[in-house]
Amino acid sequence: MSNPKKRAKAFAGRDQDRSIGDPLPMALLTGLMLLVCAAPLPAQLPATAPRSVESDTLRLRSTDLPALVQRNNPAARSARFEMALSDGDVTTARLRPNPELEVMADVLPLGGGETHPNSRQYGIQLAFPIERGNKRGLRTEVATRAQTLSEQRARDVFRQQMLDVQLAWTELLASQAEERIASATLDNYDQLVTVSRARRDARQISEAELARITVERGRAAVALDTQRGETADARATLARLLGIAAIVVPIDTLAPMPIPDSSAAAPTADPTRAEVLESEALRARADLLAARQSVEVAQSDQRLQHAMGKPDVSLAVEYSMQQYIPLYGASVRVPLPRHNRNQGERQKATVRVAQARDDVERIEREVRVELRRALAIVRARTAALSRFGSTDDGILARALAARTAAEFAYRNGATSLVELLDAERSYDDIRRAHVDAIADVNRSLIHLHFVAGFTLETRP
Repeated sequence: MSNPKKRAKAFAGRDQDRSIGDPLPMALLTGLMLLVCAAPLPAQLPATAPRSVESDTLRLRSTDLPALVQRNNPAARSARFEMALSDGDVTTARLRPNPELEVMADVLPLGGGETHPNSRQYGIQLAFPIERGNKRGLRTEVATRAQTLSEQRARDVFRQQMLDVQLAWTELLASQAEERIASATLDNYDQLVTVSRARRDARQISEAELARITVERGRAAVALDTQRGETADARATLARLLGIAAIVVPIDTLAPMPIPDSSAAAPTADPTRAEVLESEALRARADLLAARQSVEVAQSDQRLQHAMGKPDVSLAVEYSMQQYIPLYGASVRVPLPRHNRNQGERQKATVRVAQARDDVERIEREVRVELRRALAIVRARTAALSRFGSTDDGILARALAARTAAEFAYRNGATSLVELLDAERSYDDIRRAHVDAIADVNRSLIHLHFVAGFTLETRP
């Protein structure tokens, strides 16, 4: 039998020889194995398939927009940070001034000289600043009202961002509707090209007429590609406003937003209802509420600046040692307001109050003017949309009937290619005009409710 000690030594030498030739040291390999063994196993293995395009899309309805704006819109998020900053201002305003500690030592043996022990003096002083004029209360009042002001401004930011998002939403729906029209037009031209080739082969039309319808088909293809680009741009604009990176796919389709008969925007509405809408806007519009809150902040700051003209008092107690004799004392420090009584800040505070009041009057005038203008635009665009009529009667129905008749006549050789193309272009233009009219009505309603002080959810 071999000696166990010799066998162990031989194994050790063999392992040592192998480790010299390895590209990685044994210690590093051992550490890597430990890391692999210690790593927790995932609950589910990740999918190895590539990420699909559908995972980068987000299907939305108009009712989903407010929550996304509130959560992801950059301007809305910035407004929430401003609100958090105002909370810190309130905390700072409520703080009292810090006491001051002073330690004194006189006649010390500096520079190598000697002094008599009885000539050395030591002392300590503790001072307590006392604010006069209720400065702390006025600071807190200014900060609290400024906090309310930041909340009003945040609401106005949300209102403005919702306006941009709803307009971008309407733009995307309109672009998709026009893309569908362009696609249908291209399909119709494909059918006409097929019919024209059959008629050319039957020597019913010339090669020139076939070339002309082929050119029109090419123009329709270019129009479709262009419209697809505009739709992609509208998607990107909406995604940027929503603060998301996904491709937005609306579930809704473009349709006129409903106008209740009792609304001030209805074409036959009573003018007194417009006055009610104006009264509501003057009462609850966010930017107007913020302007009125600015007046209160300026008035509070004016009172604070007047209080800042009163000097603060500092009370101090002190203890000192002179010639080994303890001494106690108290002192009062009062600045003399001989020159500086905060006159400049008081003047500026008075100007800020007048400026804030002027802003309120200006916004109130703008509300009245913008509201009358928005009502007039809604009524005019609603009347224009009504001229298109329904699918059975109106401009759309007549244009469709004319195109259908022209196609039937062309297929049977009863009309020329020029008349057919005129009917096709007329129907295509009217359909696009109808989409524009619907989008214009929706935009005007969105702007009307923005001017009135609240956002209107775009309904399909």
